[in-house]
Amino acid sequence: MFKTIRFPIKGSFYYDAMRLFQQGELTPSALIEFRAEPHNPFDANAIQIWTGENLLGYVPRVLAQHFPKHPLQIKLIKVQTHRRFLWLECQLNYQTSFWQHLKLLGLSAIVRLHYRLKLWLTF
Repeated sequence: MFKTIRFPIKGSFYYDAMRLFQQGELTPSALIEFRAEPHNPFDANAIQIWTGENLLGYVPRVLAQHFPKHPLQIKLIKVQTHRRFLWLECQLNYQTSFWQHLKLLGLSAIVRLHYRLKLWLTF
């Protein structure tokens, strides 16, 4: 039995996400993949999120440090505009212990709430 978490993609406004969305190439059915970035000077646990040859953003830092090593399934489940921002959300299916899942579930809920609040407060 696998476990699931959902989380927003961080930093998408710095990369190719909005351009892909405007061209109609970024939809919830888009194939995505994770790429570890261990030599990132700001975060050794950084995990990039790509679709094809386009960088969408990163796994939130707080989740990346506890991220499962071998995810079973990764998919983009939300592509939505909010004022001038683009909300992208991933779903990750993986196998892990109950306690690790509980930790990831709590962290992902906090990240999603923080991101929603940030979008809501941005004019």
